[in-house]
Parts: sequence; C-alpha cells; structure tokens
Amino acid sequence: MGGYPSHVLSACQTTEQTRDRVTAFFTEVTFGDNTSLVSEQQLNTRRVRRWQTAPTVAIQGAPSESQRQAVAESVTRISSATGLNVTLTDGSGDIIINFTDEREFVIRKNVAAGCYAHTRRRGDRIRSVEIKIGKRSDPETVWCLDHELMHAFGFFGHSHRLRSVMSASHHEVRLTDWDLMALRILYDPGVTEGDKWADIRPIALKYINREIE
Repeated sequence: MGGYPSHVLSACQTTEQTRDRVTAFFTEVTFGDNTSLVSEQQLNTRRVRRWQTAPTVAIQGAPSESQRQAVAESVTRISSATGLNVTLTDGSGDIIINFTDEREFVIRKNVAAGCYAHTRRRGDRIRSVEIKIGKRSDPETVWCLDHELMHAFGFFGHSHRLRSVMSASHHEVRLTDWDLMALRILYDPGVTEGDKWADIRPIALKYINREIE
C-alpha cells in the first residue's frame, strides 16, 4: 500500500490509533470465529492455523469461464502474498472449489449461506478444504470465492474495521490490500502453525507499521 488512502482509514486518526485499528483487524480475522470480536483471553489461548506446505487447488462443478478466470487470479495473488507455490490442478486437490446450482447451503442449525468452506485440520495444520459456492450473480460469486479462500488459508474470523472481503458490510468483492497484508503476516517464515498472538505480534507489527507509516 505504501501509505493508506484517506477513504480507507480516517485522516483524523493518530498513527497509534491507526495501528490499533489495523492490529485489531488482523487479530479478529486470524484468531476470531463467526463474530468479529476477540477477547484478551482468546488472544492468549488461540493459535495460528495454516498450511505448512503449498496446497493445490482444484475446481469442480460447472463454473463459467469468468469464474475459472477469477479462481486463477485469486490463486496467483494468494501465491504472491504468501510465498507459497499454490497451483491449480485437475481432478482433486488440497482445496476443492465446487461451483453448484444450489442457492443456499445449511451450514448449521437455522443458518444458511450462499457459500461456505469446510476445513479439516490435524492439530493446527490445515490438511484439506472444501469450498462450495452456490448459484449467485457474478459479483457475489467472486466475493464468495475470495472470502472463502481467506478462510481456507487460515483466517477463520471476520472483521468490519477495514475494507476487506472478510467484512460483508464493506462490499469489497476482491481481496484488498489489507487482506493481502494479513496473508503476508500469517505466512511470514517466522510464523508457524500453533503460534499464539504473543509469538507473532512483533512480526505482525513489522508489516502493519510498514503499511501505515
């Protein structure tokens, strides 16, 4: 980003306030769950969950050409941000993106969604992910894709503090600079699965300070 645009973060905020806001965004998407708030206790107990090696990505179902292109673009951007050689493959992959004709999926009791990601882990290491995307408009499909891919790469929470695909309130369709920053932090060589916030805080602040100062 090389400095933050005024339409993204308020120019009235001090650097310290901005740092706190961006830090809260990262901790919420990394250590949060279905809510955006993360308590101090959660920060002290929850651990980093991520891939140890580069996953392969496979497309299933009957996506349109534009949807296939959107997947390819997202994989390229995620590979660049994480430093992982994430590749598209035919047939089966570590991450399966299934485009279906269904409108909604029941993901838990009385809760339905137009897309979701089911993640399997061994401890804090992500082993496989299945993403299902229902029949949506093109913008909704692309948002579903990038949102669920963020979940697939270890961001299980949501946050409304910044413009991000992890916030339904900001209406961002593609991965934003803040999302890419979060990916860079989580896949920094100094971070490993099982780390807690106290372990990775210095690394996270290095990236955050670089973006806001």
